[in-house]
Amino acid sequence: MRKILLFLVLISFFNVGFGQNAHSQQKYWLVFKDKNPATQANYVSEQTLLNRQLLHLPLHQTTDIPLNINYLQKIKNLGIAIYNQSKWLNAVSAYLTDNQLIEVKKLDFIQEIIATPTPPPSGGRVFQSLWALPQNSTSSNSNWGEIFSQAGLSGKDVAIGIIDVGFAEADQAEKLSHLFVNQQVIQTKDFVNPKNKKLFKAHTPQDWHGREVWQMIAGIDPQTQQTIGFAPNAKFYLARTDHAIHENRHEEANWIAAIEWLDSLGVRLVNTSLGYAEHFNNPAENYQPQAMNGKTTLISRFAQIASQEKGMILVVSAGNEGDNPNWQVITAPADAPDVIAVGASQSKVRMKMRYSSVGPEFLDYIKPEITCHADMGTSFAAPVITGMLACLLEKKPQLQTAEIRQILLKSGHLYPFANNYLGFGVPRAETALQLLANPQTDLSPNKLIKLKSQELIINELPQDLAWVVVYHKKNQKDVILEQKLKPTLPMRITRPCQAHQTTIDLGKEVWEIVWK
Repeated sequence: MRKILLFLVLISFFNVGFGQNAHSQQKYWLVFKDKNPATQANYVSEQTLLNRQLLHLPLHQTTDIPLNINYLQKIKNLGIAIYNQSKWLNAVSAYLTDNQLIEVKKLDFIQEIIATPTPPPSGGRVFQSLWALPQNSTSSNSNWGEIFSQAGLSGKDVAIGIIDVGFAEADQAEKLSHLFVNQQVIQTKDFVNPKNKKLFKAHTPQDWHGREVWQMIAGIDPQTQQTIGFAPNAKFYLARTDHAIHENRHEEANWIAAIEWLDSLGVRLVNTSLGYAEHFNNPAENYQPQAMNGKTTLISRFAQIASQEKGMILVVSAGNEGDNPNWQVITAPADAPDVIAVGASQSKVRMKMRYSSVGPEFLDYIKPEITCHADMGTSFAAPVITGMLACLLEKKPQLQTAEIRQILLKSGHLYPFANNYLGFGVPRAETALQLLANPQTDLSPNKLIKLKSQELIINELPQDLAWVVVYHKKNQKDVILEQKLKPTLPMRITRPCQAHQTTIDLGKEVWEIVWK
């Protein structure tokens, strides 16, 4: 299910119907063999072309070319209603009857037919949720705001896309009022109901979620005039892709359409505090944790295209399944290799929040990549990082996706000793700004220690150290035990029987112990 990534306070469910004759249909993606002949026409905005020129990407890309209109018409002639179109996938999504499926298979321009589960005729479980409103996560993340302010950075004129459930009453929110007064809201689009022109109207009880995420990126406290988010001077493009109550994979198609829309407008930096895992209305649509491999789900495959080929920077909530014994791992599209998955850490000690999802052990890359403090879910950790990246892009807009990822990761307090709980840890804003000038510099104070003994004895610790955090790992990244220890001397760190490496967070530096 697309699950708003923060704590669930109350769940209720009831049955709903899916419309007449829905039981005789199944959802499919129809992938075409080819497109119209390539031309030098501009299918994207001038800003997109400028971005590609700045990033040394091909200006004219086959994936930009619209779908073949003759193919679309032939599908419509079969009485098939097309729900979504994807230029990048060269595909359309639609519900087909058995007879329509037979006819589609006869079309010589169809390369692949991808089926998704069918809603049950009697409906499924609809989850209605009441959520606790988030606290100010930004204020708890070190002194980032002061550092960016002193550097004169506020995300000025950086285009940021937000894909979310809804933005109810955002136009009336005092913390966002400056964005409307200064005309920083550039475009909005509702992919759930394309006819809807009132994006800031509440459509479901959860539509406040996108508004709160937005405040975490760009809000200003009207009473104190202090910034809540790091990018109050950015420009915003808002997309509603999720219904919030009726959960189905069609919402992933909306997300895909929103990404294509944002790219066509020249928006590189995108925050999406949504994740897809289980609890769809139709249980047959649920994924399994093993599918969180960056390759199985269509939304993750698509996110990888956006990151790798289009130069987009996708900041994604890692998920709130960390204390769910049936899941625990990140949700799609956070599993895509090149998106930036953000987990949540505690405020007073750099440990994972219990609910924050972990990276699957079967991945050969690190997830989540980074963490920051958020009390009420990774939904509100991701926008903090989005605001931070907006400041970096303001300073150096020519940063390529891989470069800004590397700067962010190298600024993490654990770098280079990442794990599947915190990734590379909590970013250090000052370090990130220093890396802008010289990305190849290694500013990490952390060190590697190889031990032949089964115990490390520490006889000296920083005087102002409140806690020592220890991560015992079965290999380089996968945590088997997380500990918070009082800094008493002498401190003894004993190797658990399954541990190959142990990370020790000593505040100003981190030791990586390799047990021999």
